[in-house]
Amino acid sequence: MVGRSADLIIDFVEGLSAHYTRPSLALPSNREGPLTVLEVSLLGEQYVAGSTATNLARSSRSFALLAFLALHAGAPQPRQRLAATFWPDSTEQQARTNLRRELHHLRVLLGDDPSLVIEAATLMWRESPTCRVDVCVFHRERQLTLHAVAAGDQHAMLQHGAAAVAVYHGDLLPGMLDDWVLAEREQLRRECVALCDHIVAGWRDVDPDKALEYARLRVRLEPLEEVGYRTLMELQAEVGDRAGAISTFHKCAEILDHELQVRPSQAKLAERLLSSDPPDLLRAGSPRHARARHARRARLVGRDREFDQVLECWNSVVNGRARLLVVLGDAGVGKSRLISELAQKARTDGAVVATTRCFGMARTLALKPVADWLRHPRIHRSLATLDEIWRVEVDRLLPGAAEGSYGGKRERPPPEPIAASRAMVDAWRRHRFFEGLARGILSVGQPTLLVLDDLQWCDDETTAWLPFLLSRAAGPLLIAAAARREELAGNAEVSRLLPALRSAGSLIEMPLPPLGRDGVRALAGSFSSGNSAMRRSRSSSQQRPGIRCTSWRPFGAQASWTGAARSHRSRTSHRCCVVGLTQHRLRHARSPGWHPLLAATSLSTCSAKPAI
Repeated sequence: MVGRSADLIIDFVEGLSAHYTRPSLALPSNREGPLTVLEVSLLGEQYVAGSTATNLARSSRSFALLAFLALHAGAPQPRQRLAATFWPDSTEQQARTNLRRELHHLRVLLGDDPSLVIEAATLMWRESPTCRVDVCVFHRERQLTLHAVAAGDQHAMLQHGAAAVAVYHGDLLPGMLDDWVLAEREQLRRECVALCDHIVAGWRDVDPDKALEYARLRVRLEPLEEVGYRTLMELQAEVGDRAGAISTFHKCAEILDHELQVRPSQAKLAERLLSSDPPDLLRAGSPRHARARHARRARLVGRDREFDQVLECWNSVVNGRARLLVVLGDAGVGKSRLISELAQKARTDGAVVATTRCFGMARTLALKPVADWLRHPRIHRSLATLDEIWRVEVDRLLPGAAEGSYGGKRERPPPEPIAASRAMVDAWRRHRFFEGLARGILSVGQPTLLVLDDLQWCDDETTAWLPFLLSRAAGPLLIAAAARREELAGNAEVSRLLPALRSAGSLIEMPLPPLGRDGVRALAGSFSSGNSAMRRSRSSSQQRPGIRCTSWRPFGAQASWTGAARSHRSRTSHRCCVVGLTQHRLRHARSPGWHPLLAATSLSTCSAKPAI
């Protein structure tokens, strides 16, 4: 009783002293100098910026006490409750002594700032203009966001929501494992995730790039929630990044399998990503859905002869032997678009079409294109028809794929003993592994088109496996690949593959030149016909000089026209956007054939008359 009474007297004297020595809440006048604002960070990195106590050792308990009071700002907290919360295993007397010590450190750290209110029996945090705590800012902006959502004010919702998310630099007091910290940390994370959902919904039809930014942040905050991955995949599909959407699905599947030993439930969305055109993945009624539908309806212009050639290749494969078709050309010349038209025709004919691409990065995963093809829903389901020995080989590339396709775990057969050299054993295992992958692809039992974009970046293992697959194919199979001519020589394995297949009669090469003048003109008409402003601009300039170049790459033309239609409304804005985008692409061009068009666009900028 004596010790407790002494503690109460000490607390009373300390509170009384703080009461009479607390500075005035009035803002300092201009004669006293500018207002000094303390910046307190409790989310992510912990620091106090602007404090004069530079030599004070920052105690984690002092920051925890500050965080507890800031989280309950405006509500007095009894000293007895604080002592029991922070030191539950100590005696009451020792806990109150510890509280006074940390309170002293906190007062020295904050200086004369009036935000910390000390009374005889309570402590309280009161927001003031002289101290900015990120937790308090987050709560204040979050409340304003929710009020804006309830009022239907989207502009205010986006503004305050972005301000709240901007101060959320990480978890609350990272490294501390107290029960109250864990509960508050989880609550703050969930509140930030909900804000990201509001912001994504607000930006989705206005600025998809902004929506993608907050969708990625949501996935980082909650990496084990499928709904975040699904939203990100849908947004990536809406902007035409199907490869990114597929990569997001694979990342989701990998994380869920590693952390929770479960499979993602968005199998239908993944199937559409792997087997459908990007416009089919967009939300019906959205502006990007309508634009993508119009772009898909735009006919393939200037490539009638080339499309007839690839169609002839497909028909010969359906009626004959398997082959590799390689479309060669410069970057942006239209290789991928030509192959996509072939893929659409093959789907219409009822063929299985599996698409993938290679990436020009160091340490690229071996056999990634093969894994993507095997993940195609139709091919994946057909793996059940394989013999047990070949299922095991497929599992080596896609662990767990057999369990999802065959209804349960299986006992793998023990390896056969071989009395041979190590090199022979390795060669035999590699041969059987390649055989299992080839049988997995061919098990679908119907005409198959495998699309491989950016062949120049293909890894060595996939390059070695492709001729093996072609030699094992007894049914109709075509591998349609696109390759950049100027970078193909940098891949030694691909450079050796093509001559070998050419001599074996299994290779079809198709050079794809840039579009001619008439082709560019027709392409411009196809993209401008879907926009009334562009139609008016075109009709008003029909009497002016037309295309002032001899050739162009379709991707540059398509990006220029669609970028103009998306970003501007008026005729003048369309012209400026087209010219700007065109000049940007031409400055990075390598071919001298681009130079006349660069001069033409420069003249149009000076004369304010469109050259296109």
